[in-house]
Amino acid sequence: MFGMVDGYKTYFVAFLVVMIGVGEGVLGVDIPGVVVGDDWMAYIIGGLGLGSFRSAFQKVIDGFLGN
Repeated sequence: MFGMVDGYKTYFVAFLVVMIGVGEGVLGVDIPGVVVGDDWMAYIIGGLGLGSFRSAFQKVIDGFLGN
């Protein structure tokens, strides 16, 4: 059964992290055992992988500007 999800486990976890952020922050649903607080957008950005994208983009910009 678990052979079907080989290579997709990371995507499942990322999807769950995004859904927790959406549920807690956007929809206002209280999910037991999860404490997101006011940082719900960070959960969504982290789940989508945009935090590392932003960091890489900033390094490219700094390289062009010579910072």
